[in-house]
Amino acid sequence: MCFLPSLKPSQIMTGLIFITCPSSPHNIKRLNLAFTLLRNWEYLDGASNYYLVTSRNAYELEVDPLNPALVPISLEDNAWTGASISDIESYMLDVSRVDEKQRPDTDAGLFLIIDGQGVTDGTAIILEHRYEEDEDADEVGAERVTGFNKVRVPWEEVNDIFVNLEIANMNFDEFCGGEEGDEDGWFEYESIGLDLSEENREAREVEIRRLREEGLID
Repeated sequence: MCFLPSLKPSQIMTGLIFITCPSSPHNIKRLNLAFTLLRNWEYLDGASNYYLVTSRNAYELEVDPLNPALVPISLEDNAWTGASISDIESYMLDVSRVDEKQRPDTDAGLFLIIDGQGVTDGTAIILEHRYEEDEDADEVGAERVTGFNKVRVPWEEVNDIFVNLEIANMNFDEFCGGEEGDEDGWFEYESIGLDLSEENREAREVEIRRLREEGLID
């Protein structure tokens, strides 16, 4: 796998993330850990770069600033508690239709979900638009979105995968052993390892220890 040696903040768009698990104290502490591991420790000095989507109004993503979610995470007024993956997929397809040009600072075709299973096993689901040839289009070779490819990835490795997909440095199946997904778009993840220097790994661990001492994570 080829990772870019350096990235500028201007190259990184804000990632969208949905949380569907209940907002229990235990889950909040687990999510605090998740959002800490999701920070861009290698290229952006641990900057937070994921916006927590809490509304079901697709138009709000077009007008509101996408400020990254910071620890401690708040799930107050989270409209996605208990939602299914298909609910979120439908919503994100609506977001794409609201503004075909898309916001310049995010990509509605690439986002994350942390559900109840993810809180338990320390994974997030990465979803990316799935395209197929549009046989009804006038233009030869035209494609249309038919759904989403999906794969579960450990929190520690999510950001590397997300960024490489975001800047088109790799294709979805490249971190799934080159295998095709099933009919619902699910792939099986094959770990690519963590692209994190010892210095930045230590900086991340210092932050985790601080949050643990403050009782924000277990």
